[in-house]
Amino acid sequence: MEKYRICVACASGMATSHLIMDQLKDLFKREKIAADITVTRVGDLGTDPDFDLIVTSTLLKRNISCPIYTALSFLTGVGIEKEFQEILTILRANGEKEQ
Repeated sequence: MEKYRICVACASGMATSHLIMDQLKDLFKREKIAADITVTRVGDLGTDPDFDLIVTSTLLKRNISCPIYTALSFLTGVGIEKEFQEILTILRANGEKEQ
């Protein structure tokens, strides 16, 4: 089974990132994909975080060594499924992880 390490980052690491994290957890569970999802502030990411993907609600203007996905649908409720499929595509393109 796949297992991914995902970080959800927003400006404060509070409400927005937790909203996105909760929705992602439900989607990964639905698809029976194991994912460790954590939340942090954008300012705490550093340049070489140990994640398979960073999902954010804001634009990151930093040089970070892992893929970044800006997910706005999780805030608006429009297009969540499409963005989730794009997230899965990015994760799978970077290699499946073992549990």
